[in-house]
Amino acid sequence: MIRFVLLFVFFTTAYAECTQSGGTLTIDDIGIISAFDITTCTSYDAAALQHVIVSQATEISVDNFCKDVTTIQSFTANNLETISGSSFLRGTTALTSASFPALTSVSGHLLLMQASALTSVSFPELTTVSGEGVLWQVSALTSASFPKLTTVGPSFLKTAGSLTSVSFPVLVTAGDYFLRDTHATIAVSFPALQNAGKQLLYPNLGAVIQAQSAGATIADFDCSELKGEYNGKCSC
Repeated sequence: MIRFVLLFVFFTTAYAECTQSGGTLTIDDIGIISAFDITTCTSYDAAALQHVIVSQATEISVDNFCKDVTTIQSFTANNLETISGSSFLRGTTALTSASFPALTSVSGHLLLMQASALTSVSFPELTTVSGEGVLWQVSALTSASFPKLTTVGPSFLKTAGSLTSVSFPVLVTAGDYFLRDTHATIAVSFPALQNAGKQLLYPNLGAVIQAQSAGATIADFDCSELKGEYNGKCSC
C-alpha cells in the first residue's frame, strides 16, 4: 500500500526588526531590508512617533516604506547606500529634516513626496538617481545642494515653491523636466552639465541659470529647449 503524505508549508514575511522607545523608532536590520511594516515594530505608538533612525541597513527595496506616517519629524539613515523602493517617504507631512549621509544611488520613484514641512535635506554622497522624483511637493524647502550628484532621471525636483537656491556642482546628465514647477525666483548652478532632456527647467519663471563657472566650459549643452523667460539666460 502506497501512502501519500501532503506537506503544507506556510511562509511568513520576515519584516525588518524595529523598536520604538518614546518618540524614536530605530530599525536595526543589517544589510538589505526587503520587507517592512511599521505597525509590526516593538512598542509601536503612532501618536508618539517623531523620529525614525535606520541604523545599520545598507539597502532598502521596499515600496511605501514610511508612506503617510504623518507624525514623523525627522528621518536619518546612517549607513543606507541604496534605495530601490518607490514612495519612500511619501505623505510625511510633519517631516522637517531628512538625512542620508551614506546614500549613493536611488532607483525607485518619489523618494520624498508631499513632505510639505521639510526644511532640511542632506545627500552628501548621492551620485546617481535613475528613478523619477527625489523631492516632490516640498513647499517649505528654500535651498538644497547635491555635491556629488552626476546623473539624474526625469522630474528630479517638482513643486518647491519656496526654493531659491539649488546647486549641482558635478552634474553631467539630467533627465526631462529636471526642475519642474518650482515657480520662485531660483538660482540654479550646474557648471559641469553636458547632457539634458527636454524642458530642463519647466516652467520656473524667473529662474537664473548659471551654466558656467570659472574654468568650466560646456561645449555640448543645448539651450534650445529653454523657452520664453529663459531665452538669453543660459550661457553656453
